[in-house]
Amino acid sequence: MPPTLLYAMDQCFNDGQFPCRWAAEPGQGYGVPVFNYYGPLPYYVGELAHLGLGLGFFETVDALYVMAFLMSTVFMFLLAREFWGTLGGLVSAAFYIYAPWQASLLYVQGSLAHQWALAFFPAILWAAHKVIREGRPAHVLLLSLFTFALLLSHNLLVVIFLPLALIWMVTLLLVTGNWRRLSHLAIAGIVAFSLAAFFTLPALLEQDLVHLEKAKGGYYFYEHHFVTLEQLFIGRSWGYGPSVPGDADGMSFQIGWLHWALTAVAIILVPLLWKRSRIGFWIALVCVAFFAASVFVMLSRSDFLWRDFSLLRWQLFPFRFLGLTIFTTSFLAAAAVFVAKQRPRLGLLVTVTLIAAVIGLNQEFFHPGQREFGTFSGPVWAIGPRTDVWVLTQPKSATVVPTEPAPAKVMLIAGDADITDVDVGSSNLVFAAGSRDGATLRASVTDFPHWRVRLDGETIPHDHNNEFAAISFDIPPGSHTVELRLEDTTVRKLANYWSLTAWLLFIATAVALMLGASWSAYTNRRRRAEVVDS
Repeated sequence: MPPTLLYAMDQCFNDGQFPCRWAAEPGQGYGVPVFNYYGPLPYYVGELAHLGLGLGFFETVDALYVMAFLMSTVFMFLLAREFWGTLGGLVSAAFYIYAPWQASLLYVQGSLAHQWALAFFPAILWAAHKVIREGRPAHVLLLSLFTFALLLSHNLLVVIFLPLALIWMVTLLLVTGNWRRLSHLAIAGIVAFSLAAFFTLPALLEQDLVHLEKAKGGYYFYEHHFVTLEQLFIGRSWGYGPSVPGDADGMSFQIGWLHWALTAVAIILVPLLWKRSRIGFWIALVCVAFFAASVFVMLSRSDFLWRDFSLLRWQLFPFRFLGLTIFTTSFLAAAAVFVAKQRPRLGLLVTVTLIAAVIGLNQEFFHPGQREFGTFSGPVWAIGPRTDVWVLTQPKSATVVPTEPAPAKVMLIAGDADITDVDVGSSNLVFAAGSRDGATLRASVTDFPHWRVRLDGETIPHDHNNEFAAISFDIPPGSHTVELRLEDTTVRKLANYWSLTAWLLFIATAVALMLGASWSAYTNRRRRAEVVDS
Protein backbone atom coordinates (compact mmCIF):
# COMPACT_ATOMS: atom_id res chain seq x y z
CA MET A 1 0.00 0.00 0.00
CA PRO A 2 2.75 2.63 0.68
CA PRO A 3 3.84 2.74 -2.99
CA THR A 4 0.19 3.16 -4.02
CA LEU A 5 -0.21 6.11 -1.67
CA LEU A 6 3.08 7.61 -2.78
CA TYR A 7 1.94 7.34 -6.40
CA ALA A 8 -1.29 9.12 -5.43
CA MET A 9 0.70 11.86 -3.70
CA ASP A 10 2.84 12.23 -6.81
CA GLN A 11 -0.31 12.82 -8.87
CA CYS A 12 -1.37 15.51 -6.38
CA PHE A 13 1.96 17.31 -6.72
CA ASN A 14 1.85 17.07 -10.52
CA ASP A 15 -1.63 18.63 -10.57
CA GLY A 16 -1.04 21.20 -7.87
CA GLN A 17 -3.56 19.66 -5.49
CA PHE A 18 -2.27 20.92 -2.17
CA PRO A 19 -2.99 19.92 0.45
CA CYS A 20 -3.56 16.55 -1.14
CA ARG A 21 -6.92 15.01 -0.23
CA TRP A 22 -8.22 12.92 -3.15
CA ALA A 23 -6.50 9.96 -4.78
CA ALA A 24 -7.92 9.32 -8.25
CA GLU A 25 -6.74 5.77 -8.99
CA PRO A 26 -7.36 3.73 -5.79
CA GLY A 27 -10.79 2.27 -5.11
CA GLN A 28 -10.64 0.45 -8.47
CA GLY A 29 -10.25 3.78 -10.26
CA TYR A 30 -13.30 5.49 -8.72
CA GLY A 31 -11.12 7.41 -6.29
CA VAL A 32 -11.19 7.93 -2.53
CA PRO A 33 -10.46 10.94 -0.29
CA VAL A 34 -7.72 8.97 1.41
CA PHE A 35 -5.51 11.89 2.46
CA ASN A 36 -8.46 13.63 4.07
CA TYR A 37 -8.37 10.90 6.76
CA TYR A 38 -5.15 8.89 6.51
CA GLY A 39 -1.89 10.38 7.81
CA PRO A 40 -0.14 11.98 4.81
CA LEU A 41 3.17 13.14 6.32
CA PRO A 42 5.38 10.20 5.19
CA TYR A 43 4.07 10.63 1.65
CA TYR A 44 4.68 14.39 1.56
CA VAL A 45 8.26 13.72 2.63
CA GLY A 46 8.50 10.80 0.21
CA GLU A 47 7.30 12.90 -2.71
CA LEU A 48 9.94 15.52 -1.96
CA ALA A 49 12.56 12.77 -1.98
CA HIS A 50 11.10 11.31 -5.17
CA LEU A 51 11.26 14.67 -6.94
CA GLY A 52 14.48 15.94 -5.42
CA LEU A 53 16.57 12.77 -5.62
CA GLY A 54 14.95 11.11 -8.62
CA LEU A 55 14.18 7.91 -6.71
CA GLY A 56 11.60 5.46 -8.00
CA PHE A 57 8.46 4.79 -5.98
CA PHE A 58 9.71 1.58 -4.39
CA GLU A 59 13.13 3.04 -3.68
CA THR A 60 11.46 6.07 -2.07
CA VAL A 61 9.34 3.85 0.16
CA ASP A 62 12.48 1.97 1.20
CA ALA A 63 14.10 5.31 2.06
CA LEU A 64 11.06 6.32 4.12
CA TYR A 65 11.32 3.14 6.19
CA VAL A 66 15.02 3.81 6.72
CA MET A 67 14.14 7.33 7.86
CA ALA A 68 11.61 5.93 10.33
CA PHE A 69 14.23 3.63 11.86
CA LEU A 70 16.83 6.39 12.01
CA MET A 71 14.40 8.80 13.68
CA SER A 72 13.31 6.14 16.16
CA THR A 73 16.95 5.43 17.02
CA VAL A 74 17.96 9.06 17.48
CA PHE A 75 14.88 10.20 19.38
CA MET A 76 14.80 7.22 21.72
CA PHE A 77 18.49 7.71 22.43
CA LEU A 78 17.98 11.41 23.20
CA LEU A 79 15.03 10.68 25.47
CA ALA A 80 16.57 7.79 27.41
CA ARG A 81 19.87 9.65 27.78
CA GLU A 82 18.06 12.37 29.74
CA PHE A 83 17.09 9.81 32.39
CA TRP A 84 19.60 6.93 32.17
CA GLY A 85 22.74 8.51 30.71
CA THR A 86 24.52 7.87 27.41
CA LEU A 87 24.88 4.12 27.88
CA GLY A 88 21.24 3.82 28.85
CA GLY A 89 20.26 5.82 25.78
CA LEU A 90 22.12 3.36 23.55
CA VAL A 91 20.37 0.39 25.14
CA SER A 92 16.89 1.92 24.86
CA ALA A 93 17.48 2.87 21.23
CA ALA A 94 18.66 -0.65 20.36
CA PHE A 95 15.69 -2.24 22.10
CA TYR A 96 13.26 0.14 20.39
CA ILE A 97 14.36 -0.55 16.83
CA TYR A 98 14.96 -4.29 17.36
CA ALA A 99 11.56 -4.98 18.88
CA PRO A 100 9.80 -7.75 16.93
CA TRP A 101 6.82 -5.44 16.39
CA GLN A 102 9.02 -3.10 14.35
CA ALA A 103 9.90 -6.01 12.06
CA SER A 104 6.21 -6.90 11.74
CA LEU A 105 5.27 -3.35 10.75
CA LEU A 106 8.02 -3.30 8.14
CA TYR A 107 7.98 -6.75 6.58
CA VAL A 108 4.54 -8.18 7.39
CA GLN A 109 2.05 -5.31 7.56
CA GLY A 110 3.86 -2.71 5.45
CA SER A 111 2.55 0.01 7.79
CA LEU A 112 4.74 3.00 7.00
CA ALA A 113 2.50 5.51 8.79
CA HIS A 114 2.55 3.38 11.96
CA GLN A 115 6.32 3.18 11.88
CA TRP A 116 6.68 6.93 11.42
CA ALA A 117 4.31 7.58 14.31
CA LEU A 118 6.40 5.36 16.60
CA ALA A 119 9.43 7.49 15.77
CA PHE A 120 7.71 10.57 17.18
CA PHE A 121 6.67 8.98 20.50
CA PRO A 122 10.12 9.50 22.07
CA ALA A 123 10.65 12.76 20.17
CA ILE A 124 7.62 14.37 21.80
CA LEU A 125 8.52 13.18 25.28
CA TRP A 126 12.14 14.33 24.88
CA ALA A 127 11.04 17.80 23.75
CA ALA A 128 8.47 18.00 26.57
CA HIS A 129 11.19 17.10 29.08
CA LYS A 130 13.42 19.84 27.70
CA VAL A 131 10.60 22.38 27.87
CA ILE A 132 9.85 21.51 31.50
CA ARG A 133 13.48 21.47 32.62
CA GLU A 134 14.79 24.42 30.59
CA GLY A 135 11.83 26.28 29.09
CA ARG A 136 13.72 27.50 26.03
CA PRO A 137 11.57 28.80 23.13
CA ALA A 138 13.46 26.52 20.71
CA HIS A 139 12.29 23.49 22.68
CA VAL A 140 8.70 24.75 22.56
CA LEU A 141 8.98 24.94 18.77
CA LEU A 142 10.45 21.43 18.60
CA LEU A 143 7.66 20.05 20.79
CA SER A 144 5.13 21.70 18.49
CA LEU A 145 6.83 20.31 15.40
CA PHE A 146 7.09 16.74 16.73
CA THR A 147 3.46 16.76 17.88
CA PHE A 148 2.40 18.06 14.48
CA ALA A 149 4.38 15.22 12.88
CA LEU A 150 2.58 12.62 14.99
CA LEU A 151 -0.83 14.13 14.17
CA LEU A 152 -0.02 13.90 10.46
CA SER A 153 1.55 10.43 10.60
CA HIS A 154 -1.12 8.27 12.25
CA ASN A 155 -4.11 9.96 13.86
CA LEU A 156 -5.32 6.77 15.57
CA LEU A 157 -2.02 6.26 17.37
CA VAL A 158 -2.40 9.78 18.79
CA VAL A 159 -5.27 8.42 20.88
CA ILE A 160 -3.04 5.60 22.18
CA PHE A 161 -0.10 7.87 22.94
CA LEU A 162 -1.90 10.90 24.37
CA PRO A 163 -2.64 9.47 27.87
CA LEU A 164 1.01 8.49 28.33
CA ALA A 165 2.22 11.90 27.13
CA LEU A 166 -0.12 13.79 29.47
CA ILE A 167 0.71 11.72 32.54
CA TRP A 168 4.43 11.85 31.67
CA MET A 169 4.32 15.65 31.54
CA VAL A 170 2.25 16.00 34.71
CA THR A 171 4.68 13.70 36.52
CA LEU A 172 7.64 15.83 35.45
CA LEU A 173 5.84 19.00 36.51
CA LEU A 174 5.08 17.50 39.91
CA VAL A 175 8.62 16.24 40.50
CA THR A 176 10.40 19.38 39.28
CA GLY A 177 7.85 21.87 40.55
CA ASN A 178 8.23 23.89 37.33
CA TRP A 179 4.50 24.58 36.99
CA ARG A 180 5.24 27.82 35.13
CA ARG A 181 6.21 25.58 32.23
CA LEU A 182 2.61 24.44 31.92
CA SER A 183 1.85 27.47 29.78
CA HIS A 184 4.77 26.56 27.50
CA LEU A 185 3.36 23.06 27.04
CA ALA A 186 -0.10 24.45 26.34
CA ILE A 187 1.30 26.84 23.73
CA ALA A 188 3.15 23.95 22.05
CA GLY A 189 -0.06 21.91 21.91
CA ILE A 190 -2.06 24.79 20.41
CA VAL A 191 0.65 25.50 17.84
CA ALA A 192 0.91 21.80 16.89
CA PHE A 193 -2.85 21.51 16.39
CA SER A 194 -2.85 24.72 14.34
CA LEU A 195 -0.03 23.49 12.10
CA ALA A 196 -1.93 20.25 11.51
CA ALA A 197 -5.41 21.81 11.26
CA PHE A 198 -5.57 21.41 7.47
CA PHE A 199 -5.61 17.64 8.04
CA THR A 200 -6.86 17.14 11.59
CA LEU A 201 -10.00 19.29 11.40
CA PRO A 202 -11.47 17.65 8.26
CA ALA A 203 -10.52 14.21 9.60
CA LEU A 204 -12.48 14.96 12.79
CA LEU A 205 -15.41 16.96 11.40
CA GLU A 206 -16.02 15.10 8.15
CA GLN A 207 -16.09 11.56 9.46
CA ASP A 208 -19.73 11.13 8.42
CA LEU A 209 -18.80 11.62 4.74
CA VAL A 210 -17.06 8.24 4.42
CA HIS A 211 -17.62 4.66 5.57
CA LEU A 212 -15.61 4.85 8.78
CA GLU A 213 -18.45 3.02 10.54
CA LYS A 214 -17.14 -0.16 8.88
CA ALA A 215 -14.21 0.06 11.30
CA LYS A 216 -16.54 -1.19 14.02
CA GLY A 217 -17.84 -4.31 12.32
CA GLY A 218 -17.08 -7.26 10.07
CA TYR A 219 -13.42 -8.17 9.81
CA TYR A 220 -12.48 -5.04 11.74
CA PHE A 221 -14.58 -5.89 14.81
CA TYR A 222 -12.22 -5.63 17.76
CA GLU A 223 -13.22 -8.98 19.30
CA HIS A 224 -11.62 -10.79 16.36
CA HIS A 225 -8.19 -9.37 17.11
CA PHE A 226 -7.50 -9.87 20.80
CA VAL A 227 -4.21 -11.61 21.50
CA THR A 228 -3.23 -14.16 24.12
CA LEU A 229 -0.63 -14.08 26.87
CA GLU A 230 1.19 -16.89 25.08
CA GLN A 231 1.37 -14.84 21.86
CA LEU A 232 2.66 -11.80 23.75
CA PHE A 233 5.17 -13.36 26.14
CA ILE A 234 6.10 -16.88 25.02
CA GLY A 235 5.55 -17.56 21.34
CA ARG A 236 8.38 -16.99 18.87
CA SER A 237 6.53 -18.09 15.74
CA TRP A 238 6.71 -15.76 12.78
CA GLY A 239 4.53 -15.47 9.70
CA TYR A 240 3.53 -13.10 6.92
CA GLY A 241 -0.23 -13.55 7.08
CA PRO A 242 -3.07 -11.48 8.61
CA SER A 243 -4.64 -11.35 12.03
CA VAL A 244 -7.69 -13.65 12.19
CA PRO A 245 -10.30 -14.51 14.84
CA GLY A 246 -8.91 -16.91 17.44
CA ASP A 247 -5.25 -17.71 18.03
CA ALA A 248 -4.36 -19.07 14.56
CA ASP A 249 -3.04 -15.73 13.36
CA GLY A 250 -0.65 -15.53 10.45
CA MET A 251 1.41 -12.80 12.10
CA SER A 252 3.31 -12.46 15.36
CA PHE A 253 2.33 -10.31 18.35
CA GLN A 254 5.29 -11.03 20.58
CA ILE A 255 6.65 -8.30 22.82
CA GLY A 256 10.11 -9.82 22.76
CA TRP A 257 11.66 -12.03 25.45
CA LEU A 258 14.35 -9.55 26.39
CA HIS A 259 11.90 -6.64 26.35
CA TRP A 260 9.52 -8.03 28.92
CA ALA A 261 12.35 -9.67 30.90
CA LEU A 262 14.14 -6.33 31.29
CA THR A 263 10.85 -4.73 32.27
CA ALA A 264 10.59 -7.29 35.07
CA VAL A 265 14.14 -6.44 36.11
CA ALA A 266 13.28 -2.73 36.05
CA ILE A 267 10.34 -3.35 38.38
CA ILE A 268 12.70 -5.04 40.83
CA LEU A 269 15.18 -2.15 40.54
CA VAL A 270 12.61 0.62 41.00
CA PRO A 271 13.37 1.02 44.77
CA LEU A 272 17.05 1.59 43.92
CA LEU A 273 16.10 4.36 41.52
CA TRP A 274 14.53 6.35 44.36
CA LYS A 275 17.95 7.09 45.84
CA ARG A 276 19.74 7.73 42.57
CA SER A 277 17.13 9.68 40.58
CA ARG A 278 13.71 10.79 41.81
CA ILE A 279 12.69 11.75 38.28
CA GLY A 280 13.85 8.39 36.93
CA PHE A 281 11.95 6.63 39.73
CA TRP A 282 8.62 8.31 38.96
CA ILE A 283 8.96 8.08 35.18
CA ALA A 284 9.84 4.38 35.51
CA LEU A 285 6.64 3.87 37.54
CA VAL A 286 4.65 5.64 34.82
CA CYS A 287 6.16 3.36 32.17
CA VAL A 288 5.51 0.23 34.24
CA ALA A 289 1.87 1.28 34.65
CA PHE A 290 1.42 1.91 30.93
CA PHE A 291 3.19 -1.32 30.06
CA ALA A 292 0.70 -3.24 32.20
CA ALA A 293 -2.24 -1.25 30.81
CA SER A 294 -1.18 -1.79 27.19
CA VAL A 295 -0.86 -5.54 27.73
CA PHE A 296 -4.22 -5.75 29.48
CA VAL A 297 -6.09 -3.86 26.78
CA MET A 298 -4.85 -6.34 24.15
CA LEU A 299 -6.32 -9.32 26.04
CA SER A 300 -9.89 -10.56 25.73
CA ARG A 301 -10.54 -9.89 29.41
CA SER A 302 -10.48 -6.17 28.56
CA ASP A 303 -13.61 -6.64 26.43
CA PHE A 304 -15.67 -4.52 28.85
CA LEU A 305 -13.44 -1.53 28.12
CA TRP A 306 -13.82 -1.93 24.37
CA ARG A 307 -17.60 -2.23 24.75
CA ASP A 308 -18.00 0.82 26.99
CA PHE A 309 -15.52 3.22 25.35
CA SER A 310 -16.27 3.84 21.70
CA LEU A 311 -12.97 5.69 21.29
CA LEU A 312 -11.16 2.39 21.80
CA ARG A 313 -13.12 0.70 19.02
CA TRP A 314 -11.73 3.19 16.51
CA GLN A 315 -8.36 1.47 16.94
CA LEU A 316 -9.80 -1.51 14.99
CA PHE A 317 -7.15 -3.89 16.30
CA PRO A 318 -6.26 -4.28 20.01
CA PHE A 319 -2.75 -5.34 19.01
CA ARG A 320 -2.08 -1.74 17.93
CA PHE A 321 -1.25 -1.13 21.59
CA LEU A 322 1.97 -3.07 20.99
CA GLY A 323 3.43 0.27 19.92
CA LEU A 324 2.95 1.55 23.46
CA THR A 325 4.25 -1.74 24.86
CA ILE A 326 7.53 -1.69 22.96
CA PHE A 327 8.06 1.97 23.80
CA THR A 328 7.69 1.46 27.55
CA THR A 329 9.71 -1.77 27.62
CA SER A 330 12.52 -0.24 25.55
CA PHE A 331 12.69 2.78 27.83
CA LEU A 332 12.69 0.60 30.96
CA ALA A 333 15.39 -1.72 29.57
CA ALA A 334 17.99 0.94 30.32
CA ALA A 335 17.16 1.10 34.03
CA ALA A 336 19.51 -1.83 34.63
CA VAL A 337 22.31 0.07 32.93
CA PHE A 338 21.60 3.15 35.05
CA VAL A 339 21.95 1.12 38.24
CA ALA A 340 25.01 -0.82 37.01
CA LYS A 341 26.89 2.24 35.75
CA GLN A 342 27.73 3.22 39.31
CA ARG A 343 30.62 0.87 38.55
CA PRO A 344 31.82 2.10 35.14
CA ARG A 345 33.18 -1.20 33.85
CA LEU A 346 30.06 -3.06 34.91
CA GLY A 347 27.86 -0.45 33.24
CA LEU A 348 29.75 -0.78 29.97
CA LEU A 349 29.63 -4.58 30.17
CA VAL A 350 25.87 -4.58 30.77
CA THR A 351 25.35 -2.14 27.88
CA VAL A 352 27.33 -4.18 25.36
CA THR A 353 25.73 -7.43 26.53
CA LEU A 354 22.16 -6.13 26.27
CA ILE A 355 22.65 -4.56 22.84
CA ALA A 356 24.32 -7.69 21.48
CA ALA A 357 21.62 -9.88 23.02
CA VAL A 358 18.64 -7.96 21.62
CA ILE A 359 20.19 -7.83 18.14
CA GLY A 360 21.18 -11.49 18.22
CA LEU A 361 17.81 -12.67 19.51
CA ASN A 362 15.57 -10.63 17.21
CA GLN A 363 17.56 -10.06 14.01
CA GLU A 364 16.04 -13.22 12.47
CA PHE A 365 12.71 -11.39 12.14
CA PHE A 366 14.16 -8.53 10.12
CA HIS A 367 13.99 -9.99 6.65
CA PRO A 368 11.28 -9.92 4.00
CA GLY A 369 9.00 -12.83 3.26
CA GLN A 370 6.84 -12.96 0.16
CA ARG A 371 6.77 -9.47 -1.38
CA GLU A 372 3.52 -7.61 -0.85
CA PHE A 373 3.81 -5.59 -4.04
CA GLY A 374 4.54 -6.57 -7.60
CA THR A 375 6.27 -4.68 -10.39
CA PHE A 376 5.11 -1.08 -10.67
CA SER A 377 3.15 -0.50 -13.87
CA GLY A 378 1.56 2.90 -13.46
CA PRO A 379 -2.13 3.64 -12.95
CA VAL A 380 -3.38 0.08 -13.51
CA TRP A 381 -1.21 -1.21 -10.67
CA ALA A 382 -2.00 1.81 -8.47
CA ILE A 383 -5.73 1.00 -8.54
CA GLY A 384 -4.85 -1.49 -5.85
CA PRO A 385 -6.77 -4.19 -3.99
CA ARG A 386 -9.56 -3.76 -1.43
CA THR A 387 -7.36 -2.66 1.43
CA ASP A 388 -8.50 -1.18 4.74
CA VAL A 389 -7.78 2.34 3.56
CA TRP A 390 -9.87 2.12 0.40
CA VAL A 391 -12.83 0.49 2.18
CA LEU A 392 -12.93 2.83 5.17
CA THR A 393 -12.38 6.05 3.21
CA GLN A 394 -14.86 5.23 0.45
CA PRO A 395 -17.39 8.11 0.25
CA LYS A 396 -20.62 7.48 2.15
CA SER A 397 -22.66 8.05 -0.99
CA ALA A 398 -21.45 4.68 -2.34
CA THR A 399 -23.23 1.54 -1.13
CA VAL A 400 -20.98 -1.08 -2.73
CA VAL A 401 -17.20 -1.45 -2.71
CA PRO A 402 -16.07 -1.92 -6.33
CA THR A 403 -14.29 -5.22 -6.92
CA GLU A 404 -13.43 -4.65 -10.58
CA PRO A 405 -11.64 -1.71 -12.21
CA ALA A 406 -13.88 0.97 -13.66
CA PRO A 407 -14.64 0.06 -17.32
CA ALA A 408 -13.92 3.59 -18.56
CA LYS A 409 -13.34 7.03 -17.06
CA VAL A 410 -16.40 8.44 -18.87
CA MET A 411 -19.33 6.28 -20.00
CA LEU A 412 -22.40 6.97 -22.12
CA ILE A 413 -25.58 6.11 -20.20
CA ALA A 414 -28.26 7.44 -22.55
CA GLY A 415 -28.47 9.35 -25.85
CA ASP A 416 -25.55 9.86 -28.20
CA ALA A 417 -22.16 11.41 -27.57
CA ASP A 418 -18.60 11.33 -28.82
CA ILE A 419 -16.15 11.56 -25.91
CA THR A 420 -12.59 12.62 -26.70
CA ASP A 421 -9.50 14.21 -25.17
CA VAL A 422 -10.03 12.66 -21.73
CA ASP A 423 -7.51 14.09 -19.25
CA VAL A 424 -7.50 12.55 -15.77
CA GLY A 425 -5.98 14.51 -12.90
CA SER A 426 -5.62 13.77 -9.22
CA SER A 427 -8.79 15.68 -8.31
CA ASN A 428 -10.18 16.68 -11.67
CA LEU A 429 -11.36 15.16 -14.95
CA VAL A 430 -11.58 17.09 -18.22
CA PHE A 431 -12.88 15.89 -21.59
CA ALA A 432 -14.60 16.99 -24.77
CA ALA A 433 -18.11 15.75 -25.58
CA GLY A 434 -20.14 16.22 -28.75
CA SER A 435 -23.81 15.20 -29.05
CA ARG A 436 -26.56 15.68 -31.66
CA ASP A 437 -29.58 15.20 -29.39
CA GLY A 438 -28.11 15.43 -25.88
CA ALA A 439 -26.88 12.63 -23.61
CA THR A 440 -26.50 11.34 -20.07
CA LEU A 441 -22.91 10.64 -19.07
CA ARG A 442 -21.36 8.96 -16.08
CA ALA A 443 -17.84 9.57 -14.86
CA SER A 444 -16.07 6.82 -12.91
CA VAL A 445 -15.60 9.19 -10.00
CA THR A 446 -17.31 8.53 -6.68
CA ASP A 447 -19.25 11.60 -5.56
CA PHE A 448 -17.91 13.37 -2.47
CA PRO A 449 -18.51 16.91 -1.22
CA HIS A 450 -17.70 19.16 -3.10
CA TRP A 451 -17.32 17.63 -6.57
CA ARG A 452 -18.49 20.14 -9.20
CA VAL A 453 -19.41 19.47 -12.82
CA ARG A 454 -18.91 22.38 -15.23
CA LEU A 455 -20.16 22.47 -18.79
CA ASP A 456 -18.30 25.09 -20.85
CA GLY A 457 -17.35 26.84 -17.63
CA GLU A 458 -20.85 26.83 -16.07
CA THR A 459 -21.73 24.59 -13.11
CA ILE A 460 -24.47 22.08 -13.90
CA PRO A 461 -26.38 19.72 -11.57
CA HIS A 462 -25.29 16.11 -11.17
CA ASP A 463 -26.40 13.05 -9.24
CA HIS A 464 -24.95 9.73 -8.07
CA ASN A 465 -27.88 7.35 -8.24
CA ASN A 466 -25.91 4.14 -8.63
CA GLU A 467 -24.25 1.69 -6.27
CA PHE A 468 -20.78 3.15 -6.70
CA ALA A 469 -22.12 6.73 -6.41
CA ALA A 470 -20.38 7.53 -9.71
CA ILE A 471 -21.13 11.09 -10.83
CA SER A 472 -23.82 11.28 -13.56
CA PHE A 473 -25.03 14.36 -15.46
CA ASP A 474 -26.78 15.46 -18.65
CA ILE A 475 -25.28 17.42 -21.52
CA PRO A 476 -27.32 19.28 -24.18
CA PRO A 477 -26.81 18.96 -27.96
CA GLY A 478 -23.63 20.49 -29.33
CA SER A 479 -19.91 20.41 -28.70
CA HIS A 480 -18.81 21.00 -25.12
CA THR A 481 -15.91 21.00 -22.73
CA VAL A 482 -16.74 19.20 -19.50
CA GLU A 483 -14.74 19.50 -16.30
CA LEU A 484 -15.20 17.69 -13.00
CA ARG A 485 -13.24 19.15 -10.08
CA LEU A 486 -13.16 18.53 -6.36
CA GLU A 487 -13.42 21.78 -4.38
CA ASP A 488 -12.93 22.34 -0.68
CA THR A 489 -15.83 22.41 1.74
CA THR A 490 -16.10 25.27 4.22
CA VAL A 491 -14.41 23.10 6.86
CA ARG A 492 -11.47 22.34 4.57
CA LYS A 493 -11.08 25.98 3.52
CA LEU A 494 -11.07 27.25 7.10
CA ALA A 495 -8.64 24.50 8.11
CA ASN A 496 -6.32 25.40 5.23
CA TYR A 497 -6.23 29.09 6.15
CA TRP A 498 -5.79 28.25 9.83
CA SER A 499 -2.75 26.09 9.07
CA LEU A 500 -1.31 28.56 6.58
CA THR A 501 -1.44 31.34 9.18
CA ALA A 502 0.09 29.06 11.81
CA TRP A 503 2.94 28.02 9.51
CA LEU A 504 3.78 31.61 8.60
CA LEU A 505 3.95 32.56 12.28
CA PHE A 506 5.91 29.41 13.13
CA ILE A 507 8.51 30.03 10.43
CA ALA A 508 8.79 33.71 11.35
CA THR A 509 9.32 32.79 15.02
CA ALA A 510 11.91 30.13 14.14
CA VAL A 511 13.81 32.57 11.92
CA ALA A 512 13.69 35.26 14.63
CA LEU A 513 15.07 32.81 17.20
CA MET A 514 17.89 31.74 14.88
CA LEU A 515 18.79 35.34 14.07
CA GLY A 516 18.69 36.21 17.77
CA ALA A 517 20.95 33.26 18.61
CA SER A 518 23.37 34.24 15.83
CA TRP A 519 23.49 37.86 16.98
CA SER A 520 24.03 36.78 20.59
CA ALA A 521 26.90 34.49 19.55
CA TYR A 522 28.41 37.29 17.46
CA THR A 523 28.28 39.84 20.28
CA ASN A 524 29.75 37.34 22.73
CA ARG A 525 32.67 36.68 20.40
CA ARG A 526 33.30 40.42 20.05
CA ARG A 527 33.27 40.90 23.80
CA ARG A 528 35.73 38.07 24.31
CA ALA A 529 37.96 39.52 21.58
CA GLU A 530 37.84 42.98 23.21
CA VAL A 531 38.77 41.46 26.57
CA VAL A 532 41.74 39.66 25.01
CA ASP A 533 42.88 42.84 23.21
CA SER A 534 42.67 44.89 26.39
